[in-house]
Amino acid sequence: MMGVDEMVQKMRGELAKPMQFSDVIDLFQNESYQDFLLAWGELREQELLSRLPDGRYLIE
Repeated sequence: MMGVDEMVQKMRGELAKPMQFSDVIDLFQNESYQDFLLAWGELREQELLSRLPDGRYLIE
């Protein structure tokens, strides 16, 4: 299993292209949902996430 820091790094790489939240969740389906939420929260706290009008997330 990945740690929270590893998940944050993977999210940062994957979100270089726009993705729906459900697609991000699917990337981590074998990981702890609690750890996923902690990693997602770190990205939000760092204000790295942008949200497109169609609802997809992106890190620019």
